[in-house]
Amino acid sequence: MNFSPNGNTLIIVTQNGLVYGYILSTAVLISTYNELVAMLSSLTEVVLLSCSSKKKGQLINNINLPFEPSSISLGPSHLAARQGNTIKFYRWLRDKVLIAGGEEVAEIQC
Repeated sequence: MNFSPNGNTLIIVTQNGLVYGYILSTAVLISTYNELVAMLSSLTEVVLLSCSSKKKGQLINNINLPFEPSSISLGPSHLAARQGNTIKFYRWLRDKVLIAGGEEVAEIQC
């Protein structure tokens, strides 16, 4: 049993030779737009929450990403997620109708 140098991962090797790795902490990624908050809730899932006085803390939508983002940014109907030099845009709202799970609409390579 050993921790990674930064203390974020615990590695366990059993007597049978199996290796287990446990992530003990994830990056905190948060973005806001008006009364909405986008927050990384697991390695690849972003939840959208309302902070309005009527819907305080209510889950608006969740978007499952195919990668672990290094940053996110929330807009009025889109979420941008960056990994390395790639930014993917996900639409979560169209014509005031929620799109469950979001839909990928664009990708930019920098």
